This record gives sequence, structure tokens and C-alpha cells, in this order.
Amino acid sequence: MIFFLLLHSSNSLICNTYQCAPKTFTFPNELSCFNQTNTTVYLQPCASGKICNLETTLCETKPKSESTPNYPGEYCLYSSACLSGSCINNICSGKSINQACEDNEDCNPGLRCYQHICTNQLSLSQSGCINDYDCVNSAGCNISSTTGTGTCLDYLSVSTGSIVSDCSGGQSRLCKTSECAKTGKFGTYGTCKIATQSVDNLPVKCTDNLNCTGTDGKSMFTGICTCGYNANATAFCNPYNGDLPGVAYYLSWKNALNASVGVCNTLRRFSSECLQKTGFLAKITSTSWNFLFYPQIQNNDACVQETINYEYYGETSYAGFLYVTIVGILGLG
Repeated sequence: MIFFLLLHSSNSLICNTYQCAPKTFTFPNELSCFNQTNTTVYLQPCASGKICNLETTLCETKPKSESTPNYPGEYCLYSSACLSGSCINNICSGKSINQACEDNEDCNPGLRCYQHICTNQLSLSQSGCINDYDCVNSAGCNISSTTGTGTCLDYLSVSTGSIVSDCSGGQSRLCKTSECAKTGKFGTYGTCKIATQSVDNLPVKCTDNLNCTGTDGKSMFTGICTCGYNANATAFCNPYNGDLPGVAYYLSWKNALNASVGVCNTLRRFSSECLQKTGFLAKITSTSWNFLFYPQIQNNDACVQETINYEYYGETSYAGFLYVTIVGILGLG
């Protein structure tokens, strides 16, 4: 699906229609699920257990999830499934406090590898961190521009007007509103700012980016107009961070990260495995789609739901989608 999520920036959008194929339409192949004729995309659902591959346009068996070694604190059946090589009571067991380590991945949840010894993650307001993974899972490291070390602060907690060290592309994991303004031409220091909101009530139909106006109370911004997957070839404006879908998305992440403290390895705080363990995977999946892919889930007919957007309507454990979401929005690349 990711190949079809194109964010158009042209002056005028021409969108395709997406709808169930009429009974009179003949697909070129009995396994076909997607066929485009001019600006009309006809769809038909696949049989149970299969998904529509949008590259080949054919129904195919859903690929198995890649098997990767599990980190300390994660579920296991066999010791060979664990990075540590130790599975005890179906949980991968890592190094305990004061035991020798090579990296953070060696230590049990609640610990970090500091000077080759597993030690407690730094608590809120503690100083001495050099990256987020030194801090408890609900916090990030706000690095001083003078010392090169920082203080652990709750994600999405820093008030408007305060300085953060992780401002990139107008986004900050530390700012309460998730938005910031850079303080210089270089580096990642910035000031937390009021979140931008759409001027018009959602959903906002559009034909051009200029239709997607937002404001933070001081300045006006032009957003992105994106084609939807609907039968009317309608495009919609992407929500801003301060709109309800954005607020719900960041709040769900804040709650999920709070729940991961002492439960997930420090390196896995943003992972789908951690979300699964804490019970937040479905919530994060739902709020991610409602915010990041808002135009694409508006006014979908049944065939769009089952072929293109099946991950939103029925597949809450799709780790690949979550990985793209986390890396792209939280800046974890």
C-alpha cells in the first residue's frame, strides 16, 4: 500500500476513483484484485487468507512476518529465539543489574548498558544522558548545547517557549505540542511552539495545497492536499498536529511509552513487539491511520477496505506499517 501513498504537491490534483468492480467488468486474470482504466480503479476482494499485492495487482498469500531475535523481556518459546540465548518461563532473559554488557540490547527491561555494566536507566529530571536510550522509556534526553550531556524529560511534556535539542523538520518528541521552531540555521536546537491546526473543520476537501490552510495563532501555513481512495475522486487535506487526529495520535504514543517503563528493553520502546506486550498495538495502529493516512481512509467502499486499506480495517498486527509510521514521524531513523 505504501507505494500508493503519494503526497501530491502540484497546483491541481486529478484523482482516481476507487470502487468495487461492477458485475459486468471482467478482470484480466482470475487472481486479479486491482485494475485501472483511465482514472477509474476497479477492485475486488481476495479470498480468505490472501491479500491484494498492489505491485502485481494479484491476490497472493500473505507473507509471513520476518523472524528476528527477541530482546530481553520479550516472549519466547525457545532459547534460540532470544538475543541472549536464554528463554526462561517464555520470556527472554538478559543481563541483570551490575552484570557485564556490550550494548543496551544485552540488559533486561529497566536497565541500560553504561560503561559495560547493566545499570538502571536514568529517571525523569536526572542528568547525564547522551541519548534517549539512557533514560526511562517514557523520556528523552534533552542535551545541553554547552556540556554535550542532557537531562531526561518526559516525551511530549516540554512547554511552549522552552528549548529542546531534538527539533528537526518542525517536529520534536519532547515538546508538549510535538512542534518546534529551530533557533539557528544548523543543528537540532529549537523552541517549542503552539501546535498548528486546520482553519476549516475536518474533513477538508481540496483540489490544491492552497485549500489546506493551518494556523498556530500567529502564522498561517499551507498544508498538503492528498488524493483519497473513494468513488468520487475526492482529495482531502492532511490534518495538522493540533487537529484532533494528531492530538489523539501523540496522546496514544505518550500512554504507550509510559506503559513500557520497566516492561520493554530500552531499545525497543518504539517497537511493535513492545506495543504488543503492553497492549497498545491496536490503539497505535488505529490512531496512526486516522492521523497519518487520514485522506486515504475517508469514504472508503467495501472493496477499498478489503484490498488497499485492509491493514486499517482488520490487520492490527502489521509490524511493517508501524515501523514506517514510527521511523517517519518520531524521527528514529
